[in-house]
Amino acid sequence: MLDEKMQMLMQKRSKKKDMDPGKWSYAVGGHVTVGQTYKQAAIKEIKEELGIKAPVGLITKALIEMKKETEHTAFFEVKISSNTPITIDQDEILQIEWIRIDQLKTFIKSHAVADWTLLALKAAQYL
Repeated sequence: MLDEKMQMLMQKRSKKKDMDPGKWSYAVGGHVTVGQTYKQAAIKEIKEELGIKAPVGLITKALIEMKKETEHTAFFEVKISSNTPITIDQDEILQIEWIRIDQLKTFIKSHAVADWTLLALKAAQYL
């Protein structure tokens, strides 16, 4: 999720999450259900987690391999205004923060970020 100032929306995951609770990730993530496309799943998750509707554009697909899990990931770019009203799903998200793209590396060094987020950001060439 990017705004007009080239800032990425990052989210701190809820403590209730089974995977990486309390860690930071890029905004919005989810799983594709039977009969859904990656794009349909992305649009659904954006609405559920942030309460907004926005067009999505595929950046890349990648195989993300972690210690406990391996996933096929589709990484989408969503452009919204930084003034867009966002209503976070508190079961999913503790906090959100806009981070300038050129400050992502600094943010990652000073915050606990989920390993799979780092792999996905590298695959999408943001890192």
